[in-house]
Amino acid sequence: MDKFNDFLSLKKYRLLALLALGTLLFGTWGFNIYEIQSEPRHSLDNMSVFYHACQLLIGHGVYLNPPIPWQLHVGRILGIFFLFTTGFAIFLIFFRNEMLLIRHKMHFGRKHIVICGLGDLGLRLALSAKKHGRFVVAIEKKGEINSLEQAKNNGILIIEGDATDPETLKKSKISGCDFVVASCKEDKVNISIAASIGNLLKNHPNRKKPLICRLMIQDDRLSDLIQNEKLFFKYNLISPNYHVNLKDLHVHYLAARQCFKNFHLEFQPIHHDSPLTIHLVVAGFDMMGENIALQAMRIGHFANNIQGGHKIKITILDKEADSKVRDFKKRCFDKADKICHLSVINGEALNDFTILENELTTFVICFEKDNLSDDRRNFEFSIDLAKKLENHRSQILIYQKTISGYASLYPTEHKQLKKNKYPLLGAFGMIENIYTWDILHHESEDLMARSIHENYLDTIRASDKSKPPVGTEWKDLNDGMKESNRQSADHLPFKLRAININFNPYKPETYKNFKINKRDIEILAQMEHNRWCAERWLAGWEYVKVGPDKKRKLSIALTDWGKLSDDDKDKDINQVKAIPDILIKYKKQVQLLHSRRIFVPFIQLKYFIIDQYKRLRFLQFN
Repeated sequence: MDKFNDFLSLKKYRLLALLALGTLLFGTWGFNIYEIQSEPRHSLDNMSVFYHACQLLIGHGVYLNPPIPWQLHVGRILGIFFLFTTGFAIFLIFFRNEMLLIRHKMHFGRKHIVICGLGDLGLRLALSAKKHGRFVVAIEKKGEINSLEQAKNNGILIIEGDATDPETLKKSKISGCDFVVASCKEDKVNISIAASIGNLLKNHPNRKKPLICRLMIQDDRLSDLIQNEKLFFKYNLISPNYHVNLKDLHVHYLAARQCFKNFHLEFQPIHHDSPLTIHLVVAGFDMMGENIALQAMRIGHFANNIQGGHKIKITILDKEADSKVRDFKKRCFDKADKICHLSVINGEALNDFTILENELTTFVICFEKDNLSDDRRNFEFSIDLAKKLENHRSQILIYQKTISGYASLYPTEHKQLKKNKYPLLGAFGMIENIYTWDILHHESEDLMARSIHENYLDTIRASDKSKPPVGTEWKDLNDGMKESNRQSADHLPFKLRAININFNPYKPETYKNFKINKRDIEILAQMEHNRWCAERWLAGWEYVKVGPDKKRKLSIALTDWGKLSDDDKDKDINQVKAIPDILIKYKKQVQLLHSRRIFVPFIQLKYFIIDQYKRLRFLQFN
């Protein structure tokens, strides 16, 4: 079924065109020879010959006495192929959704994906999932005609109805799907969908693994409220077979992570004795600005902070910078001053701002309008700023909604920057780069995080000579533990660059067979400890001298490196020593992922053949 959906694009009609052309050529050729060889001989009528050739396209031909030329036989056969292929393509055009519904009802053993809401996000994810060979069911109440048609044309099953209605969810077989995405335009609708699914799954306790509902909440404050207050737990909507994930569709969080993955905060090398200080200036402190600052606090821990005390500097530029930063700290980030030097500039101009010689300054321009990037304003601000900072050692990153707008003028990755020309300019946060299958399903994003966790499990096996505790395998980890490993993975390139190893996620062989000397091990261990402390502080943990308690978020390790116990120091040191092994595991993960992607077309073909066989059996007995 998936393969024949290719007929639904004009570019895929080449086969029909070739069949029609072959029918006409061989038919005309064959009739021409037949007329010449016929007894008694007739004068050759070219128009009649062409007319008879055209009849082959509809499976019709005049009776002819043998012998018949082989060219005419070929034309007849091609005509029959053309007729049946055209009929099947037309059948799929008009009954595509019905065929998908039959396939879905018969449930041929494959996990499907349910997407509630075919807006810009939902449609992108649905199309991306189809490219990866997944069966997609979309629930839409009243979507745009263009989106619905595009989804149908790509073989996505559309169920018209309200995704908050349990009966509609049952039609989509929500209890048997791989995961569900709630991506409607209104936050309250998405929350209602997640709640309805939770109530529905209470009657389906037999799932082998929990159903993950990836919930899109566009309002960051509402998302924080739901997460901090654990509202889904309080109302018994979370169960062992159902989880709600608020991070995977968090546009500002994903954009901030992407920003510092694609562009280095230390766009010049920062070693342990470097006199340079990393300075981040955030212009516009709404939801995107907050997430940019938070991500910089999580990963902005460099080698020269160990001896020189060069903490990252963060300056907030906004018309209401004072009040917004106070609110920012009050909401749960009151430990920001422990992590970085935080300052504010009230206003929306940088007339009095000067670039210091001992600073590497990154400007992130992220003004917003209605929780979305104000593309034109960010673009104009970046142009004016670039003129003022000409030839100054700095980089300017602008937040943009789509890559097809102003972002098309800017590089989107660090490797595309013109290293010999300042300021460096780049764009981030485009929806085309954020909402992809890899980001949603963590297919390639989690390769490093998984490698870090697997190395931790190997350490347990080596020390205890036993299996790791139940529930510690990667697939069994909760979202919080996976997120902690992802943050550690985000910081690993910073550690490698601190010892002159250029991390290339696309070519793992570039850093094979390297060793870390003793001096670097201690520096990188302290970098890891500073990163870990920042992660814990931002998650609400507190330092306590005695009586650590995970449930109350109290730890004795949230202190300076010099005050740590030897056991706590060894944890960071061992993690740093394991970096070469982690990279070897990462290389294997990359190779495995590539091998899987090579076989995706074969997997699709296999399921297509199985589906056709079972569908024929279904029609035969009904």
